[in-house]
Amino acid sequence: MKRTVLIGLAGVLVAGGVLALLSAPYLKSSRRPAQAKVLGSKADPTWAQADWITDYRLTERSGRDFDSKELAGNVHVVSFFFASCPGPCERQNRQLEAIQSTYAQRGVKFLSITCDPKRDSPTALSAYAKKFQADPKQWLFLTGDMKLLRRIGAEVYHVALDEQTHIETFLVYDRAGEQRGKFDWKKTEELAKMRILLDELLAETAAEAAEKAAAAEAKKVATATAAREAAKAAADKDE
Repeated sequence: MKRTVLIGLAGVLVAGGVLALLSAPYLKSSRRPAQAKVLGSKADPTWAQADWITDYRLTERSGRDFDSKELAGNVHVVSFFFASCPGPCERQNRQLEAIQSTYAQRGVKFLSITCDPKRDSPTALSAYAKKFQADPKQWLFLTGDMKLLRRIGAEVYHVALDEQTHIETFLVYDRAGEQRGKFDWKKTEELAKMRILLDELLAETAAEAAEKAAAAEAKKVATATAAREAAKAAADKDE
């Protein structure tokens, strides 16, 4: 009896295995295609297909998903770094630590975006941030897919960014998300100007910031239009 049962079970297993092998291709093809992901965050298929990105999602050192839309209405400072940088990045973040100690409590947010995501996991960034007494709510350390990071640098912040390669400036944005200044952290006079600008931006209302952003955008459009017209006039003259 036992032998008969074992033989029967073996037959079922063999038949099941054959069925699994035969059906595997169909099971695989019925799955959803893989989505582009931001490292350590929920699936985010949008950035990989977008021609140009203006918003983004990355992973904060706490492990939570960060959405750049959270910055709406906030004066903020953006910088780039990598934790294994032998010296300059730490000096850069020491300068940011000093500024944060005054302005984080006044509502300014600070974003430090790594350009070495292979090494800078949320856990590594969490340990790194502790060296600078970074306020977990106001000073965020962000990581993500390197391809996305390059696009964020180029398309959102208009700077070149590559693996372990970044600018050495602080980018300052108003409540409307308009860049109002960029400052070389290695120059004392630049940092002093940055503090003055932050005071001015904090004094602005959201409406005032939006009005200035609209005026700046109108100026950009007018400049671009004038440049195109000048180029066209020059081309017509050459003909």
